[in-house]
Amino acid sequence: MRRVLLFFPLSILSLLLAIPALPASAKALKPSITVSSVSPSFLYASGGNVSIQGSTTSATSCLATVKPAVSPAPSESDCNAALARINFGANPGLKAINFKVSITATGPGGKTTTSVLISQHAPIKMAMFGDSVAYQDSPSVAQSLAAVNPDISLTVQVFPGTNLCHWVADIASTLKREHPLAVILQFGGIGAGACAKHADPNAVPYSAQDIKQIKSTYGAEIGTLLKGKVALVDVVPFPIGDSSNPTLNQTHGLLMRSALRDAVTAASSPSVIFSDAGNSVLDGQGRYTQTLPCLAEELSTPGHCWGPIIDGVPSNYVRADDGMHLCNVFWPTTGTWPTTGCPGYGYSSGAFRMGRAIASPILSFFGWS
Repeated sequence: MRRVLLFFPLSILSLLLAIPALPASAKALKPSITVSSVSPSFLYASGGNVSIQGSTTSATSCLATVKPAVSPAPSESDCNAALARINFGANPGLKAINFKVSITATGPGGKTTTSVLISQHAPIKMAMFGDSVAYQDSPSVAQSLAAVNPDISLTVQVFPGTNLCHWVADIASTLKREHPLAVILQFGGIGAGACAKHADPNAVPYSAQDIKQIKSTYGAEIGTLLKGKVALVDVVPFPIGDSSNPTLNQTHGLLMRSALRDAVTAASSPSVIFSDAGNSVLDGQGRYTQTLPCLAEELSTPGHCWGPIIDGVPSNYVRADDGMHLCNVFWPTTGTWPTTGCPGYGYSSGAFRMGRAIASPILSFFGWS
């Protein structure tokens, strides 16, 4: 058998031997991640959705993990529209939360992880205690505060016919549980006799001794709130009622108003204010009126300027038919007490105006207005 020998020139053989073996991963590059934006860049205490935008190379999927964990956990994305979309719940604590979001891009060439930090504010807790008028204007108070600072959370505890002395235990419990930054005390004179230990709770008007005891009740509670590190105590009196209504005793109302103002003055602290928000539902001379011209925002909002036309001017009712309250309402006698004013009554201009007037000095005090 004849053998044929093949000979290669030395130069060609050297080239063949010099070519290295190709690695298995040469065609699959490791993914890369670039974060271009985080929106929003921080979260209010109420929480919300965060979108993390960016770009990747050599990635087929992206998955975000969050510490502390959130529920529901983020789902996997294709890395195209967004690297991650995450829902954060409300912050229930008294401190801000810093979240570390790690985004892992996966592709044929392996995995790459990058991280971003997202901060969520702590809620600014405030508390409000009051009677039937507070029941009616408290939704507007809460809305007016949150409209300027969405981190504000207002706890409302109100019931018709009550006064400050009925709420002492609840206030103490709220201080311990929530550590409110501000406390609103909004009471009229109804039921205030219970605060005067030797008085008939239904006696109208109260005696000078009764008023003295009521004033001391307010003074003691204001002192307790200040010791509890409340930054602001806002005392709100009952708005002036209709003097033509024989069931309303103006002397009684004025005595109560004087007692509250004296208690605030005696506290001698810039952290205690007397907020006569009831002026917002009086006429230009500080007198009772059932109607006022519609506000600009009421004129521009369907259904919010629905009162009579007076001297050619669209107006709204700002007081109830009884000459005391802000809106007509049938007070519920059974079941759970409603959390919003004027149920079944619709928009109340009086409740809106007074609630906003209560919120205004609070916002100014903290520099948020």
